[in-house]
Amino acid sequence: MGMGLAVRLIVAMTFFGSDDITSQYLEAGHLLNHSPIYSSTGGSKLLLGYLVPALMLLFGSPMGLPPQFVLKLPAIAGDLIAAGVLKRINDRHPSSASSFELVAFYLLNPATIMLSAYHGSVDPLMAGLLLAAVLLSSEAMPRLAGLALGTAIAFKPLAILLLPVLVILAKPGRRTRTAVPALLVLAGVAIPFAISDPGFYRVFQNSSLYGTWGIPLLLKQSRNLAAAGLVESPISRMLDIANHLAATWGRYVLLAILIWWFVSLATHPPGRGFVSLNRAAAITFVMFYVFASGFGVQYLSLALPFLLLESRTLATAYVTAISPFLAGMYLYANLPHKYGVVSVSENLRVLGHADLALVVATAVFGLAAWATCVWILYRLLKSPPRAISV
Repeated sequence: MGMGLAVRLIVAMTFFGSDDITSQYLEAGHLLNHSPIYSSTGGSKLLLGYLVPALMLLFGSPMGLPPQFVLKLPAIAGDLIAAGVLKRINDRHPSSASSFELVAFYLLNPATIMLSAYHGSVDPLMAGLLLAAVLLSSEAMPRLAGLALGTAIAFKPLAILLLPVLVILAKPGRRTRTAVPALLVLAGVAIPFAISDPGFYRVFQNSSLYGTWGIPLLLKQSRNLAAAGLVESPISRMLDIANHLAATWGRYVLLAILIWWFVSLATHPPGRGFVSLNRAAAITFVMFYVFASGFGVQYLSLALPFLLLESRTLATAYVTAISPFLAGMYLYANLPHKYGVVSVSENLRVLGHADLALVVATAVFGLAAWATCVWILYRLLKSPPRAISV
């Protein structure tokens, strides 16, 4: 664990990080200046997603620490929390891997290092809280499980995807004791802003750009090729229609699929206990990855601890697939500023050969990562419930 922390601190101090660092800095400024945070930023986080970075800046500045460094510390702490929970789980549910191997895999793989020490968003902290909620629920501590889940939701609404899993797979007498604390935390961080900030509704909108992932990536980039004159005009018109339909209805398709999954979980429960909870959590987040039309790459941190506990093979495939995609996306993020354009993919003709190769490679990496998630989801849905295999 010490080595994992040291590597993260070095990376966090050496590199400025992703665009989220700048966003968090600006959002923290709005919060500290008592500006209406949702009307001012249009962000899609809940209170803790803004408050924690603001507190980090507030306490880090007097110590002379660079803002881009202190803003990454919550994400780094999230990795350590997840590693600690992984160790506890393996102590309670021994597997073929030692606790040291689990923790080392989680802390020293390039994906988690990039997502916390470089990207710096709060999602790794959410991942640690979500894993803790699953463990607490399996150990008959529903109120604490609900509190851990509610805290994760208080960062970003996406964490609420775990609530149906915990409620459905809990014993009947524990369902309310799980749901109520989580929903009370959600209400506590949402209602005051819903009343006072007219822009609060934006928290329920998907803030990520359409077409950054999966089939919509193919559709959008094909349309960009058409705009550059590389695709015939009749096909171009078809691509316009396809992109419009996917961008308009994609979120509803995702919602319908998730509802189907939760109904299936309720009508054909795989059993209760940690193994079933962990697998259902892994399926839920990977299903989101497969069918979402676009999302911030930081969301990819949420499934990894569950996949690692389900299967070391699946976790290795996942890390291997998303690591080059993440690296490509972080390099890609510098290109708009370099060329003075808003969208690189819509201005392919202005790119140098090396940068064009980077754009193509990143798209290929993204499709490979998405295809890997499809394969993982298939494996999770088709293979029978079993003991933890890592």
